[in-house]
Amino acid sequence: MPHRRHGRPARPTTQWDSPFRVDPVVTWYIPGTVAEIRSIRAALSRVGLALARIVSVLGSMFDPERVVVSGAIADGVAEVVAAARRSLPTDLDLPAPELVASTLGGEVVVTGAVAAAVASARERVLDVWGAAG
Repeated sequence: MPHRRHGRPARPTTQWDSPFRVDPVVTWYIPGTVAEIRSIRAALSRVGLALARIVSVLGSMFDPERVVVSGAIADGVAEVVAAARRSLPTDLDLPAPELVASTLGGEVVVTGAVAAAVASARERVLDVWGAAG
């Protein structure tokens, strides 16, 4: 059910007429004041700056080529990642890593954990059979 605000139902909009975009195709836009929209954009900028700082620290410690934001949060983090990219420092000793949001969906973490467990189980099954013989 769509959100309701001030007694008005939210209306679906496309990415082109929404002042705050999360989903690139359709977003539920909750009508608000200009001050509320600016407040949301300011919050996105602050979270993007924090993410840029984290990526900068990771880049200076581990020198990764790419940092991927994944999991359930990746579906709605495009604006934060864009703000973080704009905030990445350019004067680092090492080049800043590429910052991207995963397109694999929210279940990628669970899928990876299950795949790792299956691979580990397959390796250990051979150990158990070799010891029994």
